Amino acid sequence: MAASSLLTNAPNDVSTIITHYNLELKNMLHTHAPLKSKTIVERNHCEWFTSELGELKRMLQKLEHRYRDSKLSVDREIYNNKCVEYEHLRRTTKTNYYTNKAYD
Repeated sequence: MAASSLLTNAPNDVSTIITHYNLELKNMLHTHAPLKSKTIVERNHCEWFTSELGELKRMLQKLEHRYRDSKLSVDREIYNNKCVEYEHLRRTTKTNYYTNKAYD
C-alpha cells in the first residue's frame, strides 16, 4: 500500500482517486487472496436409494467416527453390525427396485 499510486502520485480529480483506490484494492485482493477454481462432480440421483438408507448411512458415519475416536472393541462391534445391516438393506432395496422396474 505504501508504494501505491494513490500515495506517490495523488490525482486531483475525485473520480480518478476512486478509480485508483478500487484498482489498488483489487490488486491487493488478488495478491493476498487469489481466486481458486474448484471442480464439482455432479452425480446422478439413484432412484432406488431411499430416505431409510440415507438415515442408516448417516448413523454408520457417526458410529465410525465414534469407533475411530474411542478405539474400543465395543464401538467396533456396534459399527460392524450396523455395516452388515446397512449392506443387507441396501442390497434388498436395490434388488427390489430393479425387480419391480423389470416387471412394470
